[in-house]
Amino acid sequence: MQKFFQGKIVLITGASSGIGKALREALSRIGAIVYNADIQIPANDIENVSYFPLDVRDFDQFQNVFQSILQKHQRIDILINNAGIGIAGEAQDLSISEWKKVLDINLMGVVNGSKIAYDIMVKQGFGHIVNMASMSALISFPLAVPYATAKHGVLGLSKSLRAEGKALGVKVTAICPGFVESSLYENAIKSHTNTEKIKSTIPFPILSTEKAVGYILKGIIRNQAVVIFPFYTKLALWLERIFPNLLNKFVLQKTITNFRESKT
Repeated sequence: MQKFFQGKIVLITGASSGIGKALREALSRIGAIVYNADIQIPANDIENVSYFPLDVRDFDQFQNVFQSILQKHQRIDILINNAGIGIAGEAQDLSISEWKKVLDINLMGVVNGSKIAYDIMVKQGFGHIVNMASMSALISFPLAVPYATAKHGVLGLSKSLRAEGKALGVKVTAICPGFVESSLYENAIKSHTNTEKIKSTIPFPILSTEKAVGYILKGIIRNQAVVIFPFYTKLALWLERIFPNLLNKFVLQKTITNFRESKT
């Protein structure tokens, strides 16, 4: 793994916390030159990591980040579109402004980064775009409908762009994890609930960021089209395809009922 990432120029959005932070720390340890582009200022600097302030909704600001990296290194090897925001609540309780915020960050932020990186990588003839999707991109995902909508879009973008980029030297990978321990739950937009109640309604185990990073880095090395983990995510996908009523009855409806009972 170290040999593969040694000296690679990597830009990660939203790398000041959660999975993004774990990725920048892991990549830095194995010799990558990492750039963290985030709206949040990181608490502490680590070796081989530089920071750019970035709101992924701002296309021009995103472009400036890439240009700064290109001026220094003349290339970009890997972009990891990781920045995102969570949301929890029934669709009937969510405002259109909350919908817009989630879609602008989680979908258009990925579109902005992918567009700029793709154009650069086509010109240089190589590169890898890694887009953070979700379990919610694969199956029905109630109580976070705007989030699921955005992540379905990210998966569609990634798979389609991968097909176009193959002959041009550009790789594209979508990451579809299950529930991972991160600040996403604390920072999520919440309607009639709180962080602890959100976590209490999650029907699957929450994976550590360290284990998630292992899956992600292996997926990048293997150039997988879609990286799905852990096992229950693959199981849920299989169930929805083969026995959709089973998943809906025993998991999804139970989760909705638990959430409604916990409303504040």
